[in-house]
Amino acid sequence: MKSLIAFLGTGPYEEICYRYPLPSGESKPIGPSKFGFLAIAEGWKADRIDLFTTKEASERHRAEVETQADRLTPKPEIRFLEVEEAGHPTKLWGVFEKIGEALGEGQEVAVDITHGFRSFPLVGLAALAYFKHLRGLHVAHIWYAAFIKPREEQDRQQECPLIDLGIYLEVMELIWAVRQWRERGELSPVANLFRQAQKQYYTESKKDPRLGTLGRALEQLSGALRLVQPQLVTKYGRAVSDAFREAEAKDLYKELPSIKSLWDNLAKDIQELSRPAEAWEDALAQQLSLIEDYVEWKAYLPAVLLAREWLVTAWMGAGAKWQKKEARQEAEKQLGELLQKKQQKKANLLSYLLFLLFLLPQRKRQKKANLSKREELFSEAWGAIHAIRNRLAHCGMGEQNQSIPVKEEQMKEIVEKLRKVYQELI
Repeated sequence: MKSLIAFLGTGPYEEICYRYPLPSGESKPIGPSKFGFLAIAEGWKADRIDLFTTKEASERHRAEVETQADRLTPKPEIRFLEVEEAGHPTKLWGVFEKIGEALGEGQEVAVDITHGFRSFPLVGLAALAYFKHLRGLHVAHIWYAAFIKPREEQDRQQECPLIDLGIYLEVMELIWAVRQWRERGELSPVANLFRQAQKQYYTESKKDPRLGTLGRALEQLSGALRLVQPQLVTKYGRAVSDAFREAEAKDLYKELPSIKSLWDNLAKDIQELSRPAEAWEDALAQQLSLIEDYVEWKAYLPAVLLAREWLVTAWMGAGAKWQKKEARQEAEKQLGELLQKKQQKKANLLSYLLFLLFLLPQRKRQKKANLSKREELFSEAWGAIHAIRNRLAHCGMGEQNQSIPVKEEQMKEIVEKLRKVYQELI
């Protein structure tokens, strides 16, 4: 069902003709009518009009709205939904909720704000942006009739253009997509923007698939980031960078204002993820940067999983076959033994202190496990990662892992330990 949400104030409205825009770029005349929402309902073929009014506006215009609606073929159902004048924030929320009650799951909706009363159109647009995601609405149009009061009697036959203000929701989607990328490292909303832009751009006269290619590449990159696959992050990062360059060559983004402001910043961010990382040193630098990104995004599980693998790669050293399974398993074993030596050293120190404090009988001491500076750095980092990684990887199962949150300070401490290792190696 196609539902038109409209607002009606108390003002006097003049009977004029409207021009309804068609997909072809042309427009057709509709009217005359006093009410823009009736012209829109005729052009858009609305099944129902939900008309939000105050009690005063409803009493003043209801009879004439119903009379003019009788002329429409087919005639849409009209529901007069009275709301209180919003002189207080709590009453604004009342308007918001009443609009929500009128919007069904998965409904196709258009909005007309031409005759909006005071703050009602703004509240309505906010509600539309919210319920669009909550209930999966398809928002087809946001209409506004650009009425210019005629100066002379002979100008009264001028036609009032109906303008689609869909840019409002495009900007809301843009804000959401940018926040998800910058705050969460999630590229799917950005990828969806480019897929939508492709549908807008791909017409009979402009059959160019580059924006769709860019959207698919962004979705692949998003998946690689979610699944903590640094080598695929590099691969798909390059694919996205290549798609950006191809689209720029055709100046596609200049014709799509909704993504133009996002373009340069996003391209720069992706370029950082697409640096070559085949060599051991390059892999360490690129993955350490990615670990820092995960921590900034508060994605602690990906951060600690990648930190563990990073330390294994770092321990293997330059020239090692650091992507080979057997070699990595041996490196993990060595790091585990190194941690045991570290713990043994602490145990020996504790025994010695107890001996001094309580005059325990002299006993044969274990040989001290002396560690080099490099080994100290690795054992400290491995121990910090090991404790948190096991807790997260086992989903908090087990008595020792229950109700122990991972704190941001712990993750930043791990990153700092990795930085010290990196500085020691490079």
